[in-house]
Amino acid sequence: MPTTRQLELFLAVAECGSMRRAADALDISQPSISKQIKALERSVGGELVVRTRGGRAELSALGRELLQDARATLELQRRLIRRETDDGRALPRIYVRELQLAKISSIMPELFAAGLPRRTAFVMSGDPLAALDSDPAKREAFALFGSVRIPVRTDYISHVVAEQHGALFAAPSIARDLAEGNRKLADLVYLIPSRAPQLSQWLEDTMSRAGLDPANRREVTGSLDSLVDEVRSGAGVAVLMNMHVGDLVRAGDLVPIAPVARPLLLILMADPGCDLEIYEGVCRALHVLNVPPLTL
Repeated sequence: MPTTRQLELFLAVAECGSMRRAADALDISQPSISKQIKALERSVGGELVVRTRGGRAELSALGRELLQDARATLELQRRLIRRETDDGRALPRIYVRELQLAKISSIMPELFAAGLPRRTAFVMSGDPLAALDSDPAKREAFALFGSVRIPVRTDYISHVVAEQHGALFAAPSIARDLAEGNRKLADLVYLIPSRAPQLSQWLEDTMSRAGLDPANRREVTGSLDSLVDEVRSGAGVAVLMNMHVGDLVRAGDLVPIAPVARPLLLILMADPGCDLEIYEGVCRALHVLNVPPLTL
């Protein structure tokens, strides 16, 4: 089954006309795009992008066929869900960051089965709490975000809906070298995302407790996929959440090498005047996002 990220990258390549230009436009590495396109081709069972001289990328017949479906699928996922019903009442909506939204999109049937109100809309935001602050109808809005601790806000109610457990992950070759004593943790490069300043201190503390050298710290720009690809290639190690990389661990592409002592909290915040029945239903449903720690 193609992932949303694979379809996004496929569409970027089709629109930019080359892997390199798509990588520049999205601020990720060209090898990362190439890997995702190849994975998409395996998923649909045929070649989608034909590489030509000069670095151009042209769509195959199958690629042109998929292009329209990809655009329709992404438009459906990206469009702003209606904020109001026909009678003018605001729909319940949850502001959420891209990483959580990617996971949530893949388990919507489970969330509905767990009691998520079917009218609930998820709206992607770089800062869910700020989006809630500025929402003119905040009694029907919620903010869902990960944090090391619960923010102290007397103007909102909050509930920890899940604990996001993680680990320090490495490529299988690095994990093997560590287990055989051929390498030491202190010698490894550790990678952190450049777009998560709110978690930088937590990541630094986690790396330090694992025995990594701060001098070997390197930031990775781009999406979560870029960070994961760097780890899979053996460029370094990184702290990743189990909910995001569980499939790669089961496939043997990533290996957990050290636990993370403190999980991230997934917090739902709301206005005290919100519909408490809806709020409680959303909280119960989002407990589905609890993923147990990996056994190391």
